[in-house]
This record gives sequence, structure tokens and C-alpha cells, in this order.
Amino acid sequence: MLEFVHESFSNATRINARYAPTLGDRREHVSPVPSKWLEGVEFAPDLFNTFPCWQYDDIFAMFVTYGIERFEPLQIWHLDPLREAFLGRLGRKPKVELRKRRPRELVRDALPLSVRAGFRCVRKAVSPDRVPEVSPKLSADARHCPLAVFTEPPSRRARLRHAMIFALTPRRGEREGACGVPVGGHQAVTRSLLAGLRTLKAPFVYNPDLASCRADVAMVLASTATLRQVLAWKANGGCQRVFAGPNLVVRPSDHDGILRSEAIDKVIVPSKWVADAYVAEAPELERKIVIWPAGVDAGWWAPPASERDSILIYDKMLPQLADMAAQLARETGWKVLRIKYGEYSPRQFRAALARARTCVYLSESESQGIALAEAWSMNVPTLVLKRDERFISGLRMRVSVAPYLTKDTGAFWETTEDLRQLLDSSQEAAYSPRKWLLNHMTDVESTRILLDLASG
Repeated sequence: MLEFVHESFSNATRINARYAPTLGDRREHVSPVPSKWLEGVEFAPDLFNTFPCWQYDDIFAMFVTYGIERFEPLQIWHLDPLREAFLGRLGRKPKVELRKRRPRELVRDALPLSVRAGFRCVRKAVSPDRVPEVSPKLSADARHCPLAVFTEPPSRRARLRHAMIFALTPRRGEREGACGVPVGGHQAVTRSLLAGLRTLKAPFVYNPDLASCRADVAMVLASTATLRQVLAWKANGGCQRVFAGPNLVVRPSDHDGILRSEAIDKVIVPSKWVADAYVAEAPELERKIVIWPAGVDAGWWAPPASERDSILIYDKMLPQLADMAAQLARETGWKVLRIKYGEYSPRQFRAALARARTCVYLSESESQGIALAEAWSMNVPTLVLKRDERFISGLRMRVSVAPYLTKDTGAFWETTEDLRQLLDSSQEAAYSPRKWLLNHMTDVESTRILLDLASG
């Protein structure tokens, strides 16, 4: 509940999913203890008395402070005192926000617990995260390439898929924002690097067969299973250096702390606050960390010549704040467009930006903020909600919502009055977001930065 309050009463579905394993299973039953088991056993007189629960006191205090209805989406109403309090206050049952289960999950949950346990053992044995850390033996005629880029465990299927990528980029993949192009890892990050490397005509291979390739530098952008294979490949002489990141783990301790391996030469992170968070948890990474932001296709994300008459609200799971921002925009005389995170295509986002004079950006944190860069490329300044802390993997961390925001690309705001003043003022001429992006965060500029790091 404290996490829900800290996140401005949003993200209930994610919070419920995180704590769901602590709930009991409806198929688990208890039976009375046979009386002969208790023969000769003495219990203290007050052993079975109900003790007062201080957690309930704190919870009811939160209900008084914030209103019980604000906690309705949380999966807490199976507790009788809380459910009775909700029924007494609102006269109806609470509606909890739960992640929709897929058909295979419904079938799984209908199986006996013993059968499910057997499936878990099999799945654990063949999990991608448990790919054997054994690299194929290098062939005598293995070809050499300065740079190898990886996003998934190399396989024949992967090579066939990525033959398509090389056929489609840069003509179609770049011009259409990589819509539908089957790149691995974080699509925007992988697309940006591949497009930049091809534009610069830098020699590289993508997800090559480890047995037939040698490289000076191996960059593993995503997949810890791939990283394990590449580290074993390095140990067999397949490459000289390994760069890992930026889409591998949330925290250095994830996946058995693989990011802390001595065999990794550089750890790539997308921004300074992520670097600080990594170093705070794993100080030994300080000498390895390099900061590299991915770029965007400035040719595809290009501003139109048409008139702009709207304010775009970008809502990344903060719907109440999005409603407030939309109301303020209307009060200041603007038309309002809204985009919800995870519910739009690149084409839809580009169409919305083409009509927007300013974008109000609402998020809890961004490791880089690629959507922000896409707005800047469309010459749309961003007014960004300022947040300095949030819970990530159960820990309170110092964060940023826009690590690369500058006076040329927009401004931060903290209160509704701050936002009202920014919407009221005519400061568009004071910003030059596209000019900044062309100098710092295109595919080519971003790739140059990474190639410089690799050659250092």
C-alpha cells in the first residue's frame, strides 16, 4: 500500500502481480489435527487469543488520510476487516485491477499442484537463462570481424530472421521506424545501433554463429542467456573484449549477478542516474561503466510543414495526472491529444506529434527516454513531470524522468501551477529541440559514441 501511495495511486496491476505469490492457493486445504496427536500436550491459557494487529491500525489511518476508495484497485480485500470497511463505506464490493491471464495460464492453474510442480522442474531445466555456458569450438577458418552485436542466443533460426533485417534496413527499417522489423532485444535500441552501423559503413556482424566467427569486441545488448554464451566464447578465444548492456538487467544483482562478472570489460548504461544506481549496489562496476544513449531516425521522425494546434499528453501509467494536465491545457485554450504508453504504434505517435506544439510528459522514471527523443526530433518541446525518487524492485532509488532534458528541449515542472504557467506562456520560440537532437542523439551520432567507446 505504501508503494501504491508513492506511485501516486497508479500501477495497481503491476503491484498486485508482484505480491500475488504471497497469497494462498484456493486448492490448499487444512484438516483437523488427530486428537491422539495432542494427548499429553498442554497449551498456555491465552495462546489462542486474538492479538491486536498494528498493521490494521496503519491501514485504516491511510484510509482516513487518502480515502478508502483510492485503494480499491489493490488486491487487499480478501482480508475481512478491510472488505467490511469498504462495504460499509461504499456499499458495494471492490473492483481489483488484475492482469488478464492468458489461456495457457488458465489451463495451468486448473492442474493439480503436483503436476504443476513437475512442469516447473522441466521448464527450469530448459530455461533460456540456463543455457549451458559452453561455447562451440571455433573452427580453423573462423572469419574475423571487428564488432559482433548480440541480442539473443545465436542459432540457425536467429540467423534466418536477421537475414531479413539486413534486407530491410536501412531503406525500410529506418524509414518506417522499424515497424514490424524483427530485431531482438529492445527494438528501438537495437534498430538504432544497426542503422547507425550500416550508415557509417562500419564492419560488423549481428548474432553470428559463434563457431565460425572471431571478433575484437562483442556487444551484448540484451538477453542474459546470450551474455553467458558470449562470455564462454570469449574464454575460448572468440573475442577480446565484451561490452554488456544496456538492456540486460534492472539491478546488478539480477540473474545471479552476471553483470558483475570479471570477464565483462565494459557495462553499458543509458544514463547517469542508472550508472549511479549500479555503482551504489555494485561499487566494483564504477571502473567499467560507460554511458551510451541510443539514437532515433531523424529522417523518419521529421517535423511536418502543417500548422500545430494541440497539446499532447503522454501518459505512462499516471492516468490521474494525465486527466489533470488535459484539463489545464483546455483551460488555457488548447486542443488536447492523448497517448497512452504501450497502446500506440510509432506511426500513431508520429501523427500525434505532427499536430502538437508541446508535449506534456508523465512518467515515474526513464532510463533514457526514447519517446522524448522522438518528440524532440519532431521539434516538439517537452514539459516533463519532475520525479527524483521511486521504488524499483522494492528499493527506493534516485531516478530521473528525462535524463537528457535541456533548456533547448523543454522544462521540468513539479506542481499544477508550474504546468499552468508553462502552458500559458508562449515559449515555443525559446526551444530548439530538433536542433539539439540532430547534434546529439541521431542514429549516426549515437553509434559514433559507441564506436569511440569500443575503440578506446
